[in-house]
Amino acid sequence: MIIVVGHCADTVRETLEQAFPQQVNRLSFVENRAFATGLASSLRMAIDAVDPASIGCLIHHADRPFVEPDTVARVLGLAWEGARAVVPRFRQRPGFPVYLSAGMLAAIRPSLRGDEGARRYLRAHEEDVTYLDVEDHGVVEDVDTRADLERSSM
Repeated sequence: MIIVVGHCADTVRETLEQAFPQQVNRLSFVENRAFATGLASSLRMAIDAVDPASIGCLIHHADRPFVEPDTVARVLGLAWEGARAVVPRFRQRPGFPVYLSAGMLAAIRPSLRGDEGARRYLRAHEEDVTYLDVEDHGVVEDVDTRADLERSSM
């Protein structure tokens, strides 16, 4: 698993290693020192770190902690069935985690700019996107502050 860390990278890395000691050898950390330029820089780093032999990449933002495991399994199921890109949606709102096939990763990388990830590319290539409608509000629940977390956990 590739984890791109930016702000407080050492703290995040140490926290994850302590939380999942049995999985440490399966975690690969990539540090994005340019994190302040926007999430596109993190996505570029993740794409560059993906094993060329992989079928693709599941992209999940740390600020979406309430995604249900079943949603992740359903996204991955569509990936294994050959989808080029899978985007879960809650009430027509696209969310995360997003699956991008290896071919899509190479095509998307040059379009990444600022604080927008693959959204623009995927909109322009909707014929390649499989939308998965879910009743999981966690796919769109963005938690950036303690207040967001407290409101979401109610």
